[in-house]
Amino acid sequence: PHAALIDFSKLEAEEIGVLMQIINLIYIHNDAIENDPKFIGRNCGMGPKRCAGIINSLINKNAIFLTDEGKLFKNRCR
Repeated sequence: PHAALIDFSKLEAEEIGVLMQIINLIYIHNDAIENDPKFIGRNCGMGPKRCAGIINSLINKNAIFLTDEGKLFKNRCR
């Protein structure tokens, strides 16, 4: 929880919401997930264009990363 609090303090509220859904999806799939803003956005109640921008922001802020296969992952989910 302490590391998450530090990570989240660098993010906007909307970024935190998308990040939490990505983390939940990673846990559900037990692996990295497709970088699919339409699917992730639907799980966050937002459109794919807006979600894609937030995903890119999370990647740029090192909150998540792209695997070699282009999937989204968070090291803490290992």
